[in-house]
Formats: sequence, structure tokens, C-alpha cells
Amino acid sequence: MRWPWFAVSLVSISCSPESSKSESASARDAARCVTPSTVLAGNGLGNLRIGMSVVQLRAVCNVTRDSTVAHGNEGLPERRIAVAIGMDTLEALVESHAIRRLEITTPRFRTTDSLGVGSRADALRSLNATLAFGDRGVFALVPAHCGLSFHLAGVGPTQQSWSQIADSTRVDRVLAFGC
Repeated sequence: MRWPWFAVSLVSISCSPESSKSESASARDAARCVTPSTVLAGNGLGNLRIGMSVVQLRAVCNVTRDSTVAHGNEGLPERRIAVAIGMDTLEALVESHAIRRLEITTPRFRTTDSLGVGSRADALRSLNATLAFGDRGVFALVPAHCGLSFHLAGVGPTQQSWSQIADSTRVDRVLAFGC
């Protein structure tokens, strides 16, 4: 007989004004972090900037996770912060209490010339991008976008030149590391 009362209580709690207040606070935090017209650049995204302190980040963005990954790049521990922006989440790498790199995996954020997640290899090649090989795959570096690298999905270390990469290959991750 207690079960129906318990279910009604849960519904009441989840629909209370406090939950809508936290949702509007979350939306307000996201608007302080970035806006719909925010452009991706090598030094960051909106008010989420490379070099800012974690304290500054928390003041303008909605941090949903702050953790240490045991095996990050090069097999070393890394502190990573997840930042929620609307329905999207970005990861920020932290070193010495400051943001050192952003990892963007959503097509929502683009450069001034529309490069970002989902861009094709032929678009990068047409902008005189060079290839860079790292621990986490093959990246394209575009001279006009200092501080950004575009990870090419499915491209392996044996594909050492643009002639070995299909035009239709897509970017699946963009790293912003500062210019």
C-alpha cells in the first residue's frame, strides 16, 4: 500500500520548482560559457579559453565532471573536466590548475570558415592543411587556424600523405590547444 504514495512523492519532487530553477541556472551558465553564435578558435570557444584557471572555468561554465584518467595521452594520468553546453559536452584537459586543451566532438561548434566535426578531408586539403601524426591518430593542421588540429576518423599511421586519404574522410574530433 505504500508503493503508490512513494511513486507520487517522486513525481512531486522531480517536478518541483527547485528542479526548474536548476534547469534555468544550467541554461544561464551555458549562455555565459558560449552563445549560439560562438566561433571555434585556437585559443578556445567563447568564454572557455585555453590558459584560464579551473576556478575561472567553473565561474562561467557548467562543469559536470572533474576527474583524473589513469591512462591519458602517452599513457600518463590526465585531469579532465567535462563542460556541459546545452545537450553537448566538451572535455578540457587540465595541467597545473589551468585549461591546456579542449576536445570538441560535436558538430555544433565551427570555425569562421565552417570547419569542425564532420568536415571532409578534401575541404582541409583545399586549405593547404598538413598532416600531423600523434599518439591518438592523424590530424590535419590548417595554417589559417593556429591552435587547432582536426582528427581524421579512420586514418592510420601508414597513411602518410593526402593522396592516401579519401576525400570523404571526416573529422571526428577537433583539439584546441592555444595559439
